[in-house]
Amino acid sequence: MKYLSSALFGLLKTLFFLALGVGLLYFSFRNANLQKMLGEIRDADYFWVGMSVLIGCVPYYSRAARWLILLEPLGYKPKISNRLYSIAFGYFANMAAPRIGEIARCSALNKVEKIPLDLLIGTVILERALDVLILFLLVGAAFFLNLQMFGRFFIDIFQEKLNSLNGETVIHFAWLSFIFAAILVAPIFLFRKKIRALPMAEKVKGFLRGVFDGFAAIGKIKKKYLFMLHTGIIWFSYIMMTVVGFLALQATAHLSFADGIFITAAGGIGMAAPANAGIGTFHAAVMFALAAVGVEKNAGLAFAVMMHTSQMLFIVISGIFSFVMLYIEKKSRGNGSLPTRNAKEPH
Repeated sequence: MKYLSSALFGLLKTLFFLALGVGLLYFSFRNANLQKMLGEIRDADYFWVGMSVLIGCVPYYSRAARWLILLEPLGYKPKISNRLYSIAFGYFANMAAPRIGEIARCSALNKVEKIPLDLLIGTVILERALDVLILFLLVGAAFFLNLQMFGRFFIDIFQEKLNSLNGETVIHFAWLSFIFAAILVAPIFLFRKKIRALPMAEKVKGFLRGVFDGFAAIGKIKKKYLFMLHTGIIWFSYIMMTVVGFLALQATAHLSFADGIFITAAGGIGMAAPANAGIGTFHAAVMFALAAVGVEKNAGLAFAVMMHTSQMLFIVISGIFSFVMLYIEKKSRGNGSLPTRNAKEPH
């Protein structure tokens, strides 16, 4: 029964976020001229789309290298191939449900390298926190590079929604949020002593301690400059993916590197939103951002569709391939056809 409840909750959550993405897709396509948009896609130069996808391979390697820098101080040195496969599989898993990819990535490496799952999750939380910080810095850079453009972007997105709100709606929403939070928090507060006495509570504490140890790895990093270099390579590659992608369409070919920073920041916000693989959220964010720099809506939507679809195809292919390779690696180690290596090394 407990398993069924958990599975049902997971299914409902997945369906909710999928519905959110589909709703935003509808919102993005609602007033678009589909014939004109498809014409933009048909006439695109797919050489540059392919080059953008190729540049997108670079962050995979830098993420794998950066992950090793975090794991080495903890006494682990997993194979580069297993790190790459785990990262690719994590991106693939994100298509099923938002943020599940981080768990899938850690679980995949845990299966083939026997590194404690809690430590892996801690390092990935650290990575994600750093990525969010970099995204905020990109947004800040875009803001200062062109204040007027940035203002138009947010006005276009939120003005319609803000105009539809009234004071009564806001008050009702605030009360509902308060009641919902109270329903969730009150039982935990009232029964906190009994909860602490449960055997599961100790396991949760142990898991959280492991996560904290992984997160604290930032203070033990010996190769700090290399860590920051790979972080810079990851985000520079994302910007270059966008800038090179501009060349695929006549309507975006004139855009600058500064525009690339702005569009990358907007796309990053769309991908960070709680929707499966950024479906809908990425399209809406990039379309509005391109409109803010003067790109016609249909061309902006065509650019968003091309960039998102090409990346999703790459993620599907690399994710399935990585899943197969991880399975082979796990079976090989389990059957003894490869020497079992103790991933943990002495400090």
